[in-house]
Amino acid sequence: MPIIITIGLIIVFFYVKNNPSILIPTSLILLAIIGLFVLYFNSLSKRTRKCNICNATVPYLESITSKKTNAVICYDCLTKAGYKPSQTIDVTASTVIEKIQAKETIMNYNYTHIIGDYLAINQNKKTWSPFPYKKVYNYNDLIDYEIIENGKTIYSSISSKGAGGIGRAIIGGLLFGGAGAVVGATTAKSKIETESNNLINSINIKITINDMDIRNIIIDMGYKGPNDTYQASIVKNTVQDIASTLDIIKNYNMQKLSEQNNSINNSQADEIYKFKKLLDNGAITQEEYEKKKKQLLNI
Repeated sequence: MPIIITIGLIIVFFYVKNNPSILIPTSLILLAIIGLFVLYFNSLSKRTRKCNICNATVPYLESITSKKTNAVICYDCLTKAGYKPSQTIDVTASTVIEKIQAKETIMNYNYTHIIGDYLAINQNKKTWSPFPYKKVYNYNDLIDYEIIENGKTIYSSISSKGAGGIGRAIIGGLLFGGAGAVVGATTAKSKIETESNNLINSINIKITINDMDIRNIIIDMGYKGPNDTYQASIVKNTVQDIASTLDIIKNYNMQKLSEQNNSINNSQADEIYKFKKLLDNGAITQEEYEKKKKQLLNI
């Protein structure tokens, strides 16, 4: 309101300067308008309404009305969900509820690392949980992930090979709408493709997991707009952080798998050596030894 009054006074000043005869009528009209504004805001400050999320009765000026659903959301619920009251009111009550529940859930997860409202990690227990953190997965549940921009995969990790270096591969703005570049990542089977597109309509991370009921988890970065804005750069950094974290998990899984394979191979070698000694001592026949050897080697 102070801004409106200031603008009004400036306009009146320049108008009246050239027309002194209308000074009094114009001043009276302006005062009447200011008075109406004051009465209106005073009435708003006394009005209350009920929040559709927490059912609390709050002052009218301490709540918003969602543009999408016309739901009333109080500032307290917005703050709990991680929103600032001054932010856009293009949020729905269901989104606010989901974020509040997610924040309450994550407090009990004992995470060691969290990336925005997207991914939480417990390095000690080797577990991870995507927003809204309703389910916790083990490291070895992660199979693969893709980065999808405007419906097109621009990066895909290959689970049977190395996770590679997504962090290094997207340095320099190769992720999100470059000049039609195709850049190989640090592994032979991973690549980033960027479209000659200056507008991001959607950016998601699709995680493939070892769960027959869900199979895929979609992390929506929630950004739509030009790819060269400050907000877009924040989204890029967050995507890079998530991708690097998933790479670390995949590398850990591959290391564990390699250790298990080495352990199995050593165990097989020990068993074969034991039966070879029995053959040398005459305790078993050559035929029995060959049969057991094939059985151990799965051939």
